Amino acid sequence: MSIDQIAFALPAVLAVWLSQSRSVALRRWACLLGLGCIPYWIYVALLAGQWGMLALAGAVALGWLKGLWVHWLTPRRREAMGSGLGTIQITPGTR
Repeated sequence: MSIDQIAFALPAVLAVWLSQSRSVALRRWACLLGLGCIPYWIYVALLAGQWGMLALAGAVALGWLKGLWVHWLTPRRREAMGSGLGTIQITPGTR
C-alpha cells in the first residue's frame, strides 16, 4: 500500500468505526472524517475511469452529508429555538 492509499483508508475506516460508537460525542465526528475522504475518492475514480465507483462515492457522500446535517447543523438550531414542547398545568379546583 502506498502512502496516499493509507492516507485515504485510515480516516475512512476510522469514520466507519466512529459511526458505530455508543458515545454521541464520538459518533458526530464520523461524518467529518468520512467527508474528508470523499474528494480523494472522487479524484481516484475519475482518474481510473471507474464510473461505478464515482456513483458510489456520491452515494456515500450523501450519507455523510446527512450525518453532518444531523450531528452538526440541526442541534444548534434546535437548542436556539427550544424544544418546541410546552406544558399545561391544570390544578384541581380551578374551574
